[in-house]
Amino acid sequence: MMATMTDMSDDLRDAFLLERRLATLAIARSTAGPLLAPIWYRYEPGSTIDMCMSGSSAKAARLRATGRASVSIVDEGRPYRYVTAEGPVTLEELGDRTYEAIRAMASRYLGETAGARYAEQFAAPDEIVVRLTPERWHCQILG
Repeated sequence: MMATMTDMSDDLRDAFLLERRLATLAIARSTAGPLLAPIWYRYEPGSTIDMCMSGSSAKAARLRATGRASVSIVDEGRPYRYVTAEGPVTLEELGDRTYEAIRAMASRYLGETAGARYAEQFAAPDEIVVRLTPERWHCQILG
């Protein structure tokens, strides 16, 4: 039996992205393949895909240089589902908002108590939020 591929509707895509899973962030490099990194994300339907990271990381340096990125989010359960998005990024220093931003992101993945403990590690923050504005989506259900 041959597997089928079906495009996700916008509603299915949004519901998929609201589920908790890791994204893979991809950023172009001119002298090597793309920089790829697993990353936590947050998404609100019709908005940006937001990611927190160190402002001094290699990811942040590449994002500043290119101004664009892609993300890939995959569900390996059946039916296989995936969403990719590509577009421009903006980087914003979190400053005094670091604890709350990191706590909110970490709580999505770790739960409230562990998320708060995780956020406490950022006493001397250089954290930023990266907002990817999707210009192109590719969303499929396989199987």
